Amino acid sequence: MNGTVSTANRRALLLCFHNHQPVGNFESVLGEATRDSYLPFLQMLAEFPSIRATIHYSGWLLQWIEKNSPQTFSLLKKLISGGQVEILGGGMYEPALALLPERDRQGQLRALAGYIERRFGKAPEGIWLAERVWEPEMPATLSAGGRKASFPWTTTILSGRGWISRSSTVFILRSTTARLSAFFREASGCGT
Repeated sequence: MNGTVSTANRRALLLCFHNHQPVGNFESVLGEATRDSYLPFLQMLAEFPSIRATIHYSGWLLQWIEKNSPQTFSLLKKLISGGQVEILGGGMYEPALALLPERDRQGQLRALAGYIERRFGKAPEGIWLAERVWEPEMPATLSAGGRKASFPWTTTILSGRGWISRSSTVFILRSTTARLSAFFREASGCGT
């Protein structure tokens, strides 16, 4: 072996990280999580610029980090502007979107997307679907605001009434009015 890797043997690894704290969590918990987890993770990622990742932060957590940990926020901004990190949207306060009326779903999605666009210069294209709560019309909800992808678990969809077709390694979810690409984490062995 000469140390080169054939492109035929190359594989892509999709990394998506979810950072969440419940609304109103203790300041000490938020500070500790930022100091011991969120900041060190971003610092480590910055040391390996060839590794790309997608990250989701609950909207209110991202606001807290901006206000209380400028070092973390500026590093995240640098990684996003450099193309190493893609940030996901979702509901601003991490709601179970399927339980909300459509008007409120769109309001939650717009609030976080607008915040991300104002702070980082680009609206998110994908979302983190909180609590994996799904209903068959979610593709219409999510695509209405320009979102192109989500990350539900297969068991959430397969046990529901959603329509699924598989295209390569991406599932295309269809409702009566929309399509949405979805990237799945297999739930086997996860205790669900």
